[in-house]
Amino acid sequence: MNKAYLKRITDDDVDLMEIYNNDFIKNIPNVKLGMRQSNFYGWLDKLTQNEMKIIPFLLIENNNPVGLIIIKIDIDKDEIFKKYGGHISYEIAPSYRGKGYGTLSCHLALEECQKLGLKEVMITCDERNIGSINIIEKNYGVLRDVCIDITHKGSVLRRYIVNIKDSLQKYAEKAPKVNPSLKEICNIDRTNLNDFLINSMQNNVGLAMMEFADMVGEIKSLDDIERLHNIFLNEFTLDEVDKFSRVTEDIIKSKIWSGCNDAGLVLGTVLRLKGVPAIFVSSAHIDWIKDLQEENDKAKMVRGHIFLEIYLNDRWYLFDSANGKIYDNYDYNNLSLPGGYYVFRKGLNNYNFGAYSVKENNKIMQETFKNFDLSNYNEPNYNCIAFKKPNFVRKSL
Repeated sequence: MNKAYLKRITDDDVDLMEIYNNDFIKNIPNVKLGMRQSNFYGWLDKLTQNEMKIIPFLLIENNNPVGLIIIKIDIDKDEIFKKYGGHISYEIAPSYRGKGYGTLSCHLALEECQKLGLKEVMITCDERNIGSINIIEKNYGVLRDVCIDITHKGSVLRRYIVNIKDSLQKYAEKAPKVNPSLKEICNIDRTNLNDFLINSMQNNVGLAMMEFADMVGEIKSLDDIERLHNIFLNEFTLDEVDKFSRVTEDIIKSKIWSGCNDAGLVLGTVLRLKGVPAIFVSSAHIDWIKDLQEENDKAKMVRGHIFLEIYLNDRWYLFDSANGKIYDNYDYNNLSLPGGYYVFRKGLNNYNFGAYSVKENNKIMQETFKNFDLSNYNEPNYNCIAFKKPNFVRKSL
């Protein structure tokens, strides 16, 4: 990689922007570009006249446009960018990806931010965007929390804070990056409870789901939660099926549930439709983690469990939707859960984390827990309310 630099975009750069756009057209079929040569001047005017004080740059190497970097100086002027957008965004042309330009562009953007008088910035990225996560962490961003991004169909967004002086110094020293802890990754912003009423992606709502939800009635108390659970058990057959590729509408139409994953998806979706905020909680069993670290053959069978956190009558409860248990006096900051389970992700569904199949989910769990400190788990002392289970249909497992 030769000496690359940031060039502030001006009216004279229309040809450079055309070269940059052509890289996308050449390498990404059916790409939709927000900025084209025909609207370049309008695009630039719209950016530079924005009250957030937006400054666009091109990353240039050997006179070639490698990346597009946007700096927003005053994000407090826009509520969406203040919560979901951050101060810096960057995009690398397809031909140059995977070569370190993303990390470099972020570093150079931080240098520009320092010149502009900023001392720290917020940078955000989708939980599934591993490349962007690495870019931010290689620039020594500290994970502040995660949130539900209502602007992108309920995806989970990581929000990092970067101390510019500290980042630039560590970058020059080539200091090792520090990975965030599980407590930081699971620190989900609960400021707006409406964020947890969103059903999208894997929690899609179709006609079958609406008909099932209509059977349930209102959810106003724990007794109503028990009634919902009983209806679910009576309506669905327990059987082994693909746990992660199915969306809620598929589960409803099939009338088959595979265990905790499907129970969490279906009941979480219904609860949100009924106005009850619900968070999808993924956990791993401590015995499996031990087998994994000992490279025991038993680790090949990944053992985890899905819980729901639900907000009812001004408090959070832990809901084991597969086994019909509610845990009172619940502390959502404690990642140790009853029965030997430890939390590793919180969101609305599996797709939030890039787990679209059993294989992808297992990979996430194995990478997460291979260096886990087993002493972190301490069995919590929660009050358990167990539902009376009706007889339900079970196929051979």
